Amino acid sequence: MFKDEPLKLWILEWEIFLREFIQLEGCRDAMLYQTCQGLPGYLNEAVIRCRDCEGLQLYCQGCTVVQHIAMPLHVMEIWMGTHFQHISLRNLGHPPGVICCNPAPAFNDNFIVLEINGIHSVALNFCNCTTVQTHNIQLLHTRWYPSTTTNPQMAATFHLLDHFQMYTFKSKGSTFEYYQSLLHLTDNTGTHQPKDHYELFLRMSHQHHHLTSLLQAGCSHDPSGILSMKEGELVILCPACPQPGRNLPQDWENAPPNVKWLYGLFHFSHPKKYTY
Repeated sequence: MFKDEPLKLWILEWEIFLREFIQLEGCRDAMLYQTCQGLPGYLNEAVIRCRDCEGLQLYCQGCTVVQHIAMPLHVMEIWMGTHFQHISLRNLGHPPGVICCNPAPAFNDNFIVLEINGIHSVALNFCNCTTVQTHNIQLLHTRWYPSTTTNPQMAATFHLLDHFQMYTFKSKGSTFEYYQSLLHLTDNTGTHQPKDHYELFLRMSHQHHHLTSLLQAGCSHDPSGILSMKEGELVILCPACPQPGRNLPQDWENAPPNVKWLYGLFHFSHPKKYTY
């Protein structure tokens, strides 16, 4: 009846969709989606879910930590009996794996990371061995862009910076509005908003965009380094503009008048505004 009117077809299942949304906010049929052998009432009870992973599976504390060794910025929720409550991975224990024998905790054991799903506070240990790289280089190896070059206490993921760059290119939105969206993704109630890091995010995004431009222009392969660059070298030449030796035929200057206009560049200017 409404074959060519998808919105009217959707209205017929309006309440079904809403019911599913409500069930997603609760524990739903947890036992149907429980994939680990957690024991009810014990520390390893399957009551934790990840909002960034696909599916509705509930896991115990140990399984959650093991599965997120390489995903420390995922948002966790724990079932409290009547509702899900936000919980950080840093409160679930340390993941198994190779641990540095001489770790150096971040400042106050509280490192801030900006990711596309919000602002995270993580427990971070830098490697402090004798052959180790500096802290900012260690962060770059993890694809986290440091806020400073000395003793960084905050970073933004490359994922976030790439997303922000595309956001500004296509939507022309402001940096402030984008950062405000991160704040609301972290806490939309306004009761536990993190400390303001807007100025740091502004600087990191500016530096990241500049480095990306240098990389795409091939400047990283220049033996003489970045300082040898000349003004205008990052400009991308227009492929449609006539440029001798590139897209113009040989002896184009001596072309007959009836075709010479093909090799010219037309400039359009606004008419002058006269004042009386």
